[in-house]
Amino acid sequence: FFFSSRRRHTRLLTVTGVQTCALPIWSGVSSDGISFGIKEEGLSHIFNVLRNQLYSNKILAVIREYSCNAYDAHTEAGNEDQFVVTCPTFLSPEFSVRDFGLGLSPNEVRDIYAFYGESTKRNSNELIGQLGLGSKSGFAYGENFLIKSFYCGTLYTYNAFIDESKKGQIVLLSEEPTSEHNGVEIVIPVKPKDIGSFKESVLLFFKHFSKRPKILNVTETECAEWWRQDKVILSGEGWSFHAASSWDRKPSLMIMGNIAYPIDGAAIDNFPNVFHHDFIVHFGIGELEVSRSEEHTSELQSQST
Repeated sequence: FFFSSRRRHTRLLTVTGVQTCALPIWSGVSSDGISFGIKEEGLSHIFNVLRNQLYSNKILAVIREYSCNAYDAHTEAGNEDQFVVTCPTFLSPEFSVRDFGLGLSPNEVRDIYAFYGESTKRNSNELIGQLGLGSKSGFAYGENFLIKSFYCGTLYTYNAFIDESKKGQIVLLSEEPTSEHNGVEIVIPVKPKDIGSFKESVLLFFKHFSKRPKILNVTETECAEWWRQDKVILSGEGWSFHAASSWDRKPSLMIMGNIAYPIDGAAIDNFPNVFHHDFIVHFGIGELEVSRSEEHTSELQSQST
């Protein structure tokens, strides 16, 4: 290529069976460049892609995204207490996550929470979230969810819903005094057929959390069974192999920021048959790049847990 702001050059292109032709090659920087963007009439389609095609496991996505937001909220506030996760029941078919962080002001709901891609977490490796998408993950599962912000003595309750434009809206339902601790609670209506799946996904998701939340509507017996750890047979700094019977092998995992991601053992260079099962490796937040679905990491050469 030639670099010039004014000259045009050509390159010969030869295609088998086709006459050779000259293609113009423009070089340099033009002030007439065209920026990519999204037209108003295309927004509803783009938002639909972000809601419905971003996550392969939508129940797990809801649990993961709002639980990670709660974990981050406690980190930002310096609060070492547990956040609270409530599993749905047939009497109360709602999944909820309540943190005791700083809460959201009305301005933050309007200027950050309501916008795709907006995030305050990108400059810290102490925080799990950073893409500015997880707070809208409730739409991956259903058409609406509630946002309750306990902020400086006031409880603001918002309804997030998909409107006729298909872009979605957040509407303030009520504003009332409260004596509860600052923080945010997300409430997701759950279909009766999914109540069992939500409970199982909650128990599985928190298995590898270093400090688990308080989980309501599950028994201690259920927690003990789901969180049982297999015996370690070989380990090193940040990694371990676990003993398991041939009929109860667990997929290998890499853990970053408490979240377990599956490892594709066949994709690991030089060791295609070693890491398929029962291997766990840990990484610090920011050491791996997470794919847009956040259910896989994008670089296997660096993977763990």
